[in-house]
Amino acid sequence: MTAIEAVLWGVLQGLTEFLPVSSSGHLVVVPWLLKLDPPGFSFDVLVHLATLLAVVLFFRAELVMLIRGLIQLIARRRADTPESRLASLVIISSIPAVLVALLLDAVIESAFSSPAAVAVFLLITGTVLCLAEKGRGARAMSEITPPDAGLIGLAQAAALIPGISRSGATMATGMARGLARPEAARYAFVMSIPVILGAAGMELLQLVTESGLTGSWGTLGIGMVAAFVSGYLAITVLFRFVQRHTLRAFSFYCWGLGLLTLVVFLVRGA
Repeated sequence: MTAIEAVLWGVLQGLTEFLPVSSSGHLVVVPWLLKLDPPGFSFDVLVHLATLLAVVLFFRAELVMLIRGLIQLIARRRADTPESRLASLVIISSIPAVLVALLLDAVIESAFSSPAAVAVFLLITGTVLCLAEKGRGARAMSEITPPDAGLIGLAQAAALIPGISRSGATMATGMARGLARPEAARYAFVMSIPVILGAAGMELLQLVTESGLTGSWGTLGIGMVAAFVSGYLAITVLFRFVQRHTLRAFSFYCWGLGLLTLVVFLVRGA
């Protein structure tokens, strides 16, 4: 992998990880459309760590609140402060994704080998984003209830399928539960931190124990920097965007990429 390729793959990961367009879907269809070899496992792990650092840095205040709340929750065994209440909600939201990842790992993995299936899920993501505005309300993140957290967690679990956007699905579900768009976005990202951290940790463990680090440190480092910078910018732009605009712009993008993938699939198949 050249330095330019590392930058391009890193930017692709950084942008799509946080914009509601499905990073996993892009990592399937983009190499397939362009007939390129996808980056190796080492590169994937390190750019995921870079995007994790971006979201942790952006939400550092909420992360401190979450950690403080978890400590309070363990010590007091009840959610009687804003911090412990947030921690309990994030735990509820994380459970579905953990269970799905453990129980349906083979099914999810098989979806990564089918560009046509990913294309269909991209079309579904676009439709969900388009319909999200119909349920938007004015509730704040502090008003989220355990049932809300559970439903948003189910949306996060569904987003383990490539083509279903995690940020898009969780934001849309939050808005369907009456959250204001910026509040739905904030909770969607805060609740994703434990799942992203867990996934990155598992990948890193696999890299260390099974695969071993491959590739030039320089190239890997360039990819990490590109992923971190583009990821942080993506979060910043998204949060400014949702203050005043709907999510429908991302709908058109997902529909366009999904339809393009299906057309190319049919042409190549013919």
